[in-house]
Amino acid sequence: MAPSLTEWLERCAAARSANQPIPEAALFRRVVAHDEFVVCVAEGVAPDEEIVLGGEGGVVDVFCAAELAPTDAPVRSLTGLQLTATIAAGTREMRLVFGGAESVLVLTDDEVAHFRTFLQVTVVERLLALIRENDAELHQLDDPFGRLRDFDSFLTVCAGGHAQTDAHTPLKMALAPDTSSEQPRRLAAVFTAQDALQLFVVSRESARASDDLVSVRLTGRELFSQVADNAELDGVVFNPSGPAEPVALARDVAAAVLDGGS
Repeated sequence: MAPSLTEWLERCAAARSANQPIPEAALFRRVVAHDEFVVCVAEGVAPDEEIVLGGEGGVVDVFCAAELAPTDAPVRSLTGLQLTATIAAGTREMRLVFGGAESVLVLTDDEVAHFRTFLQVTVVERLLALIRENDAELHQLDDPFGRLRDFDSFLTVCAGGHAQTDAHTPLKMALAPDTSSEQPRRLAAVFTAQDALQLFVVSRESARASDDLVSVRLTGRELFSQVADNAELDGVVFNPSGPAEPVALARDVAAAVLDGGS
């Protein structure tokens, strides 16, 4: 059984007390998957009114269960994904309360900023899965291909130190293993977040080529242009080693994303 959010936070709090790093991206994915957060809101806020928490220099307390929240203040229940959208830019500190007075994991401003990016990461991963499944829901969304083009944090790794990001210079992107057919496809390995990239780099499949890999950050427009223009590629696979389910797309899908799906 996967650890609960409380267990995750307990381990991270212990690591922080020992001056050890915490696995931010993995933690934030677990937070996004949690659906029982409670936050305090101002008096008079309607149940359906949009709220913004924190802001420049602000501190936000987030309670991981209803019973942990104050009983003398108005509160709002949020899912993890809603929480990522509610925390404002510039928030100085977010306190995740998962138990008694000492059971708190404090996230700094840089960590809060990282956490906020998981709104986009989650949306992008969902869009990619809908494209793979050719799901009708995709066409009911507002400009899904534009969201992919505008995402500015795709990651890839380039072999041999070839990390040029000039749109006219093809990147020598590392390939992900393809065991889906008797004739393996040449699929570029691409990642939606840092934890997915790290899993690939340390995976058994990529170990042979990991000595000279350089990470590159690309916008969606840059990424899909690189894939669409590279005749040596058959396509791309997102997060081939997890933690999200890998999504493999053919090269012509990259051209469709660039054209807006037309």
